[in-house]
Formats: sequence, structure tokens, C-alpha cells
Amino acid sequence: MRRWALPVLAAGTLVAALAAVVRRGEEGRLLSRELDRLEAEEQILHDRVAAQRARADSLAALPRMEEAANAIGLRQAEDGEFLYLSDEVLDPDGGEEEEEGR
Repeated sequence: MRRWALPVLAAGTLVAALAAVVRRGEEGRLLSRELDRLEAEEQILHDRVAAQRARADSLAALPRMEEAANAIGLRQAEDGEFLYLSDEVLDPDGGEEEEEGR
């Protein structure tokens, strides 16, 4: 019995170690596949964000805004159609303080 105990124990340990390695290898492959899938999804989302940024930049472009303004009936002001306001008119509170100080 003593003679076979050590080899049987060693063989059992070897089989258990091999089974653990195979199981962990399978888990590693599953994790690797999941990581690849997530990286592909991240790239897709990155491309979508870049496309939306480009779209937002194009919407903010002056020709695009002029086109949208024309579509709703707005037009560029011509000479004599606008007034320049002084800072006093724009900030009535500042004007009151100056009058009280006088």
C-alpha cells in the first residue's frame, strides 16, 4: 500500500491539475471572446460619436444656419434696419446707480 500510495497520489494530483488548467483555459477563451466583442462594440460606439460630432459641427456652420433661417422666413438685415444700443440702455441697473450718486 505504501508503495502505490505516492504514485497514485501524484497521478491524482496531476489529473486534477490538468482538469483545472483545461477549465481555466476554457474560461480564458470565453473571456477573450467577450473582450473582443466589447472592443468591437466600443469601436462602433466611437464611430457613432464621431459621426454625431461631425453632424453637430455641420449644423453649427454659418451656411447651414443661414439656410435654416431662410427656410423659416428670416433674412439678413440691411443698412438702416438695425440699431446700435449703448451700454447704458443694455444695463439699466448701472444707470440708476449713477443717477443716485449724482
